[in-house]
Amino acid sequence: MCKLVKQWISSAAALAACGAMAEPSLLAPAFADAYTRMSWGLDDGLPDSQVCGVIQGQDGYLWLVTARFLLRFDGRSFANMTLPPQTAVGRNEGVFQDSRGGVWVFGYLGVVRHEKGVWWQSEKAGVPRGRVTSVAETADGTVYFSQERRVFAWRDGGVEAVLEAEAFPAESVGVRQMVVCDGGALWMAVGYGLWRWVPGSGQPPERMTDIRSEWVLGVDAEGALVAHGSFVCLRRVGDRWERLPMDGAVSARCLLAMPDKTVWLGHDAGIDVFAGGTWHGHGSGFPYGVTPVLGFARDREDNVWLATSGRLIRLSRRVLRPVPVRGAAEHSVSAVWVESDGRAWAGLRAGGLAAGDWTGLEPLRIDDPDFARVVPQALYGQSDDTVWCGGADGNVWRVGASVTERIESANSGGVRAIAGLGGVPLWVATSRGLLAHDPDKDRFEELAWPVDPVVSLWLERDGVLWVGHESLGLAVLYSGVRDD
Repeated sequence: MCKLVKQWISSAAALAACGAMAEPSLLAPAFADAYTRMSWGLDDGLPDSQVCGVIQGQDGYLWLVTARFLLRFDGRSFANMTLPPQTAVGRNEGVFQDSRGGVWVFGYLGVVRHEKGVWWQSEKAGVPRGRVTSVAETADGTVYFSQERRVFAWRDGGVEAVLEAEAFPAESVGVRQMVVCDGGALWMAVGYGLWRWVPGSGQPPERMTDIRSEWVLGVDAEGALVAHGSFVCLRRVGDRWERLPMDGAVSARCLLAMPDKTVWLGHDAGIDVFAGGTWHGHGSGFPYGVTPVLGFARDREDNVWLATSGRLIRLSRRVLRPVPVRGAAEHSVSAVWVESDGRAWAGLRAGGLAAGDWTGLEPLRIDDPDFARVVPQALYGQSDDTVWCGGADGNVWRVGASVTERIESANSGGVRAIAGLGGVPLWVATSRGLLAHDPDKDRFEELAWPVDPVVSLWLERDGVLWVGHESLGLAVLYSGVRDD
């Protein structure tokens, strides 16, 4: 015969165990709590762990480059878009899509463009070999790409050099990044300088600040430039600079300016985010170890995608929105149960039940006058659409499509939680202790259990019950003997 075994776990031990399992935060805790995380690595079908760049394409797919591959991602699987053979060797460093839908891959191999199965290759177009560091497009459809000592313009497959190193006097290091903003101007991080050039103006590039730094550039939702240096972060407002406050030195690799005015920086230890007038995450751990962030992308739902040296990561902002209870004078909710298909039930503090989904709930019309006075404190949904309600008076009610009935139970105080495995609930937590369902009598009987309020229950698929007490801590109830 099996026996029920109670095993008590001290509150301190339980808290320590929870702390050991907690994932280190990507950002400072208050800001990180606003985001959920998903990631994909080698075990999820990613063929190369070093993700160097990511964008959302015009077709809705995610395009990413790793050190060796160009991949298209539909949210479930990665499709390898085989790159053409190149005589140059080296890893990919970035990806870009132009207004025609062409996808550009650039890095040490030069640059290639893919559109509708056709590849254009810089080395076959006569471009000298060399690392390509950045790609940008102006409103007229001209695509510019930079080598360390030159800038080239691409139009309909034809290419020409438009800027040479001499255009940037006193810069000993070449072009590192380009973005287009400010009415079609090409902004460039060249060496330790920040330069602006208007194609077709006949004027040479102009250095826009005396501050010398390794600039990383981005464009915000209003088309303004955001430039980050090691000790300074600037936003271009009209013809003047606006400084964002800095907490300390950060050597950034990439920058993303979001429509909500937040600025995201990727660096060798993870990310920092400027939001609410301050920076979040500086010096904090990365959820998968200290991992360099090499690129950002924003998708149509404003999720943030991170290209890292270990995996592809998506950060989704949690959205908090009210769910109305239609036709109810009092919308306060005392308990809630949500099914996997999105259907929801809510107990109302004014008494009774409401049902619906995230768009809104409707109060249920239940004729039983006794149930109308019940304030549900705990809900449990059975697989046949029956809802079980536990009230403050200690009663448990079964509410179905055609019947509402009270299930007899020991007078054990208010119900706090109900647990089951999809069928009739097996356990009920009350302000006095624990009730177990007796299937022969169809009633809940008080279990021989210490008299202490039970505030929560968790039932595993194998029948192991975890019981959270108000004063006595955490207990586990199971049949037989467990070695773990």
